[in-house]
Amino acid sequence: MIGKLKKSNFGIALPINKKMKNKMVVFLIIGLILSLGMNFIFAFWVYSYNKTTTGHIVGYQEEPSIEGEYIGSFDISGQSGFATGITTDGNNIWVQDKNSEEVYKYDMSGNYINSFSTDGYGTAVNGISTDGNFIWVVDGVTFDEVYKYSMDGVFISSFDIKSESDNSYGIATDGINIWIVDFIDEAVYKYDMGGTFVSSFDISAHNSLSDGITTDGNYIWIIDFTDKEVYKWDMDGDYVSSFDTSEHGSFQRGIASDGNYFYIVDSTDDKIYIYSK
Repeated sequence: MIGKLKKSNFGIALPINKKMKNKMVVFLIIGLILSLGMNFIFAFWVYSYNKTTTGHIVGYQEEPSIEGEYIGSFDISGQSGFATGITTDGNNIWVQDKNSEEVYKYDMSGNYINSFSTDGYGTAVNGISTDGNFIWVVDGVTFDEVYKYSMDGVFISSFDIKSESDNSYGIATDGINIWIVDFIDEAVYKYDMGGTFVSSFDISAHNSLSDGITTDGNYIWIIDFTDKEVYKWDMDGDYVSSFDTSEHGSFQRGIASDGNYFYIVDSTDDKIYIYSK
């Protein structure tokens, strides 16, 4: 039996009976369920993506707003016992261990990949840097030498730095030049890629015991493990700014950057701490 006719917005009388009302209710319920389901699927995808991209990073925060904002950390104690240097090409991270004379390779989430030995070339190797094509490590205490390796850890060559520096702990490169920081002189020494000395600048007005150094070709950042501060300099050696790292780690030795974040390695707790750039 057809129920009462109800006038629609278009002026057409539509018959509505109980069955039609029930169907409409069912369609509404199905639509609501589908909508909630799609929202759940999207939320789960976002969660899964964040989990995949941040990996083992502890305390990850989204969209840091200022340079030097703490992001999180990951543990490397399964391999490294006294990490003194760190570098990255944006795809992987390498950590230099002074005691084992080994370079450990990790993906950007902190998963261990492999390692290579620096034993036989220097006995107090501290700093490490890469331009994505080669890896350089510095022994600035015993032999005052910079050693060049392939990305697979095959030794290629070396050059001497003792005429300028004999207490260098940190090394950085942008693929055009190499910079070495001396923790006694509190100076940064610049070399071309062949190891020819170019120039230097003094950092003693701010740094007191410099260790790690990194650069993006526009600025230089130097970590001081006494002050627990990262100091930023322009390429001419003029001081720009700094940020504090004292709340995370106790013996911060090396610093690296992938263009988006800073990675700071600590020798005592064998962790890598991540900060915004």
